[in-house]
Amino acid sequence: MSARNVVFLGEVGSGKSSVINLIAGRHVAEPSSEAKGGTLNIVCYTLSFSPSNVQVNLWDTPGWHPAEEKDIKQGQAMGEVDSLLQTLHATEGIHLLIFCMRMGRALSSFVKMYNKFYSERAWCKIPVALVVTWLEWTRPTMHTWWENNWMSLERQKLQFHSHACVTTVDDKKDGKQVSQNRLRKLVLDHVPTESLSHNTFCPRMEYEPPSPVSGKSSGLLLFASPPCLSVPKRTS
Repeated sequence: MSARNVVFLGEVGSGKSSVINLIAGRHVAEPSSEAKGGTLNIVCYTLSFSPSNVQVNLWDTPGWHPAEEKDIKQGQAMGEVDSLLQTLHATEGIHLLIFCMRMGRALSSFVKMYNKFYSERAWCKIPVALVVTWLEWTRPTMHTWWENNWMSLERQKLQFHSHACVTTVDDKKDGKQVSQNRLRKLVLDHVPTESLSHNTFCPRMEYEPPSPVSGKSSGLLLFASPPCLSVPKRTS
């Protein structure tokens, strides 16, 4: 079985690299600097999940910076991201496109990138998901962000087939463990495009961690150890 290709997109500081590290279960991705700050690096991390031995390519792309929209290096960086999407679409396929966004409201720059890299492209029929980060202080649950903001996204014509409300930092509510399970389920499972119902991947209620005796959970995939990681592939 060929590996699933999951591509991460987002602004600088949206948490793409931290999300990838959480999925991997250890530090594998360095936070990307601004596109103008250095050489473009698109990095692919190949993870192998047991016991199913499913392989997933996690493509970490440079973040875009709205204030540097006309910067030459940022333009080159976004051109490389576009080339990656075109190449994957024409060859191996894109199994999931994930837009990462910090908590708050989707700004016009986010809408522009959504249109540029998804809604106006040939691959606009593939599954697309939203991962919202920095939600460790959201109450009563991380999912509250979605309940408060999904209508605003709809009005901006930002439609996603699934979403995950997450945190990548340790807290007292096991939010990081919940987030890791949500994210792993998102990248491993098939995301249907026939419906915009999101309850499968980010339910209204937070899941409790597994019992230390039974090892059972409320339905989320749980992993006893981090997935196997191959040597990262870089494109430049």
